[in-house]
Amino acid sequence: MNPNQIIYMTPYDHQRLRLVVEAAAAKATGWTRESLARLRGELDRAMVVDEAALPPGVVAMNSHVTIVDLESNETEQYTLTFPEQADTSQHRLSVLAPIGTAILGYAEGDEVEWATPGGLRKLKIVSVRRAPGNSTERIAS
Repeated sequence: MNPNQIIYMTPYDHQRLRLVVEAAAAKATGWTRESLARLRGELDRAMVVDEAALPPGVVAMNSHVTIVDLESNETEQYTLTFPEQADTSQHRLSVLAPIGTAILGYAEGDEVEWATPGGLRKLKIVSVRRAPGNSTERIAS
């Protein structure tokens, strides 16, 4: 994580992720609690912009992302999802997973360092293809 680098989110993603973090925090322990705190920190520092103003290549929810591990040179592809849609067999990565949190809001070409249960990962975001957004959806209060 580079705390000086701006990360971007749509209002819908930002609002829904706040709700996800609050709901998950009530029952979180150990590593999960730490991951939620890190996601909360990313939400706190994110620049929230309308979907039309989201810079090209930014990882938003439901984006198809290709990353490369800068240590092992392994390439991985994921679709970043909300927790209830995650499915590792389909390469659907939860935003609550350490790598999911790490890439959220960053853009193609960015390099990200992030602590995971297996140790520090150094990743580069190679490509991002965003799915049509949810900017017109609303969350009930």
